[in-house]
Amino acid sequence: MKAMGRKSFLFVAVLIFISTSISPIDAVWAEQSQQATAIKGEDDSWHFQIAPYGWLTALHGEAWGKHGRKADIDVDLDDSIDLIDKIEFAFMGRVEIEKGRWGLLFDGAYIKLEDSANFEKEINVPIVVPQPITIQGRVDVTSEMSIIQAAISYDVYRSRVAVGKRPELIIEAMAGARYNYLRTKIDLEVARRHWSAEGDENWTDPIIGGRLLWQPHKNWQLNLDADAGGFGAGSHFSSNLNAGVAYRINEWLLLNGGYRALYNNFGEDQFKFHVWIHGPWLGIAFEF
Repeated sequence: MKAMGRKSFLFVAVLIFISTSISPIDAVWAEQSQQATAIKGEDDSWHFQIAPYGWLTALHGEAWGKHGRKADIDVDLDDSIDLIDKIEFAFMGRVEIEKGRWGLLFDGAYIKLEDSANFEKEINVPIVVPQPITIQGRVDVTSEMSIIQAAISYDVYRSRVAVGKRPELIIEAMAGARYNYLRTKIDLEVARRHWSAEGDENWTDPIIGGRLLWQPHKNWQLNLDADAGGFGAGSHFSSNLNAGVAYRINEWLLLNGGYRALYNNFGEDQFKFHVWIHGPWLGIAFEF
């Protein structure tokens, strides 16, 4: 997992490096694409995209509580599907604003899960003649997770060949911050007595990264973005990889999907969170 985190950081550097030497291939792409046309000048108008989506996540890693207790986290995609009916509230979406080569990106995901169960436990009272006693109770669990990311982007490279209304290839450099929030609350009722325990943690990572947008056809677009962050300012290290494909239905509506993997290596006091969050996502996008 650490090796994958390093690869995402190196990928950012490679994106910026190749942008300085990639222009000679414009002519080759122009010959290969029947949809390609020459761009007469740069588009300096405003562009907006609003893209709600759903992200089905698996979680794998380890976490340590504030009392030093370690918990292995192993939630597969099948487990996540089983938890869908436990979702109390969820919101996931992305907003992009562009003008010329500059852009502002905002991506937020929030999910709240609630579950409850009744239980019975039989114990033996330590007296001369042990007698079994059954204790009945109820437990309610609430979990929240939020990941919010904002970044400024700049097109370090734009192809001089257009496919549809966009350059065939765009390479962006990005810089911003990612906010992480975790919260768990447990309510326990036994013999009409109530106990409650709650814990939460949040941190913000500065991030740097890059994104590649390739449009081989006027109706199709492929994108690959990566970033690395933390560097001790928030978490020790974090990385984000996202690969996606979009299909344009008309001038203002797209269908998109892909696979995203987010790694966090956070530790503060006795709390530690070393977890991969990954899985497929699917959504729509509105452009205007």
